[in-house]
Amino acid sequence: MAGPGEAKIWLKDYLSEDIKRKIVDIIDIEFSYPIISRASEFIKDDEKILKEKMLENFREEILKNGLAVHGLNETIKFLREGKIELLLISDGLKIKGWKCEKCQIFEPGYEEKCPYCHTKTTIVDIIEEMIELAEKMDTKIEFFDSNILKNLGGIGGFLRYK
Repeated sequence: MAGPGEAKIWLKDYLSEDIKRKIVDIIDIEFSYPIISRASEFIKDDEKILKEKMLENFREEILKNGLAVHGLNETIKFLREGKIELLLISDGLKIKGWKCEKCQIFEPGYEEKCPYCHTKTTIVDIIEEMIELAEKMDTKIEFFDSNILKNLGGIGGFLRYK
């Protein structure tokens, strides 16, 4: 723990015992822009490592037919059923499709009329519709710039259950 003056000691008194055990040392330093900039670099590096591990876990779950799905149609199916806990999307992914405003069904491709209720459809971005549905279902969403995910259809998810 590092910082100027007595604030760090005061802060330590308010931390839980579990967190206090993780403190290696307390050092007195003055904050300046280079230190804050360097700290943000460490945070970005950690986030990158965490995302890489997440994608590796995702790939392993798919290979062992575990708690992960990939590809557009499978992901839409499980998202509609509320089974996806974390939705993974490739950065910049856009897929055209249609949506029925009456029954709220959306699918890739083009349909002039909804095959379920025969109401006129509108053209939409399927990924935006999936994000909107995921938010309604309290599904977490992560965006990735990764060849692993792109090779698996650009979209997928970790399942809550099968």
